Amino acid sequence: MRPLAEIRGMVRAMRKSVLSGCRVLSGLALSGMVLSGCALETGDVASIESAAIYGTDDRTELYESTDATLQEIGRRSVAALMDARFVDRDGLRTITLGELLMSNFEVPACEEVPFLDQPAIASCTGTLIDDDLVLTASHCVPTQEFCDDLAIVFDYHYAAAGRLEEIGPEDVYTCESIEVISYLRDQAIIRLDREVEPPHQPATVREGEDLLRAGDRLSVLSHGLGLPLKFDDNAEAGAINPDGIDTFYFASDIFGGSSGAPIFDRRAEIVGVVSRGPTEDFNVGRCVDLEEEDVDEGPLQVSSYVYRTMHKLCNGGPGSERLCRDKKAWCPTECGSGGCAAGGEVGGGALLFGLALAMAARRRRRG
Repeated sequence: MRPLAEIRGMVRAMRKSVLSGCRVLSGLALSGMVLSGCALETGDVASIESAAIYGTDDRTELYESTDATLQEIGRRSVAALMDARFVDRDGLRTITLGELLMSNFEVPACEEVPFLDQPAIASCTGTLIDDDLVLTASHCVPTQEFCDDLAIVFDYHYAAAGRLEEIGPEDVYTCESIEVISYLRDQAIIRLDREVEPPHQPATVREGEDLLRAGDRLSVLSHGLGLPLKFDDNAEAGAINPDGIDTFYFASDIFGGSSGAPIFDRRAEIVGVVSRGPTEDFNVGRCVDLEEEDVDEGPLQVSSYVYRTMHKLCNGGPGSERLCRDKKAWCPTECGSGGCAAGGEVGGGALLFGLALAMAARRRRRG
């Protein structure tokens, strides 16, 4: 095990990359919720929030999935967003989940917490939607400064029991620019430094304005807790459009690091990305345990439909030959006052949200 001082230094590096804005954001999050990818600071190290298990823990390794389609999508299209300093010529610099929790809470993790011996270095999740475009959450990459510090790493998953997939230079990319961002809906599309190489290829995004129904089965592929990719095929849609900006509630076993993760419908098409959830900590006593959500309360995690962000990409944004063949496909009728067109999305609350992110990034650079 690494010395505690070394682990704390690595945690601080992770926090400076993507998580340092959460001090400001926690007080501004919509509907009394916080962003599930954020870590709030406590003393020298970060404390992780929004750990949520609904009922039983349904997370499995990607190779254990019985859904061949989503298993293939996970392998070829889903990436980990992490501090670029965790990637070097020799591969990934890692700490384990057990080490990370010990560093955060200064008590060991409970024995029943799964995946303690696995690496835990991803800060968010993203999905390839074009040869050089990745969809994620806006709070994962709120400014170009954050973009500059990110590595986008494919194949961060287990190929078999106890064996991580080999990650080569062709699997590691940097964030070139933020092409589309919506603070209101917490979604962003970033451009990679180059087009991906096979076998990586884009996932399919759900077109049109068709809404989910409460109770619809969903699937989530994410790097929750910074871990290698996990698969939850037992997610479920809850209340639809609860706050009037084309959002939906859902229930899934997600954590910090799951932010930006793709949410798939039964056709294996991306309908939204993981954004935020109830403010819940780990249970910390003699050891650190996972927080469990009351299933009787129903789904309380929040996502926005992705079609508006896609519409913005194709109408006033940089566009995409693959995605923008039919610019009306994403909003066949009218997008309404929510504002699909570029520049039309930022209302008062969203403007505060964006300003908070910019202030956090500026403070990070000064520190």
